[in-house]
Amino acid sequence: MLQRPKASALCIFVAMTISLTGLTQPIQIQFVDQDNQPVEFAVVADTSVKVTPETVSKGASKGAGVMDQIDMQFSPMVIAIHKGEKVSFPNSDNIRHHVYSFSKAKRFETKLYANKPEAPVLFDEPGIVVLGCNIHDSMIGYIFVSAWQHFATSNKKGRVTLNSQKPPETLEYWHPWSLTPNQVNRYKVKQWPTDGPLMIQLMLNRPETEPVMKTFRRGFGSP
Repeated sequence: MLQRPKASALCIFVAMTISLTGLTQPIQIQFVDQDNQPVEFAVVADTSVKVTPETVSKGASKGAGVMDQIDMQFSPMVIAIHKGEKVSFPNSDNIRHHVYSFSKAKRFETKLYANKPEAPVLFDEPGIVVLGCNIHDSMIGYIFVSAWQHFATSNKKGRVTLNSQKPPETLEYWHPWSLTPNQVNRYKVKQWPTDGPLMIQLMLNRPETEPVMKTFRRGFGSP
């Protein structure tokens, strides 16, 4: 008789552990293209929780706000940050670069420089920012400035892990090679799978050669 309360307490503990584990379980998403091949650099965001100044001050995407320049390419090609965060643009090449953007979400330029510019750039409006170099037209990079607290970028296997507290009902997603690269898409989740990641298929126009920045200016709000 004395052992029954212990057993009940143990059952309650196990149930609470399972419940808490379910609440914090990472949300998995798989991006594929029209040929069912994995898609890297797809950005997805949970639209249920907006970003706050407190989120930015805590550095929720710490380490993401760096866009390097290596072998005359932006590296990585795509980064995602919170609205209100800053991005630095180190230059790891042995030549100088001139970073700029004509995008509506952020218009700026860093004069021709080597090593590292004087200060990082603030991105205070949500949207897609396309980067170029005034010296090297083949250099193109992208910054996804998120209005939402939880977001992630797919890896080489096309996988994304969202650290949301519960599966969101609506997602935003974007990729620079989509048929509408200046548009962020919405995805209404009908049902989250229980035995694997949520699959999202993208229609992509993969560049056959290195893209040229001049071809992107019109679509992203350039003069």
